[in-house]
Amino acid sequence: MQKEKLLIIVPYRNRKENLSLFVPHMEKWIKEQNIDFSILISEQSDDGEWFNKGSIINCGFNERKEKSDYVCIHDVDMIPSS
Repeated sequence: MQKEKLLIIVPYRNRKENLSLFVPHMEKWIKEQNIDFSILISEQSDDGEWFNKGSIINCGFNERKEKSDYVCIHDVDMIPSS
């Protein structure tokens, strides 16, 4: 049976410090669980006043939905521990 491919979509804007901690932690944490995955950092490109999280998530999903079996949306400032 083929492994399912998890896509983790991370809506992002202007949080470099969080991102530099998040990605290495998530890669290590998920690999330890033997899950086939990819992380997509979906970034808002404009400098507008509002962070349009829903639109950023939708763009990321539409970009990679054909390459993934299931999807998780995760905030860059939340680090799982167990």
